[in-house]
Amino acid sequence: MDHPSDLPPPALWRSAAFIAVSVATVELLILLVVGIWLFGKFFADEVDKATDPVTVAQAAVERELDAQVWSINQPAFQEKLAALRRRISTRD
Repeated sequence: MDHPSDLPPPALWRSAAFIAVSVATVELLILLVVGIWLFGKFFADEVDKATDPVTVAQAAVERELDAQVWSINQPAFQEKLAALRRRISTRD
């Protein structure tokens, strides 16, 4: 049985796969660099805003103020406050 084989040499598909993987890797790196470059400024501004002490304090006051006012107006708090005032005024 002497007949020629029409199959390509085994190294050709490996080379093609390596080239395809290399091109895909370069494309991914380019997309990552462009994405970081485009969105970097937006995210940097958001981080600056989130870590600004004045902005953080204002947000905390807005979030807690209603709850604090509500708790001060509760009868239990008023009773404790009156007891504390009596205790302080009798220490003379």
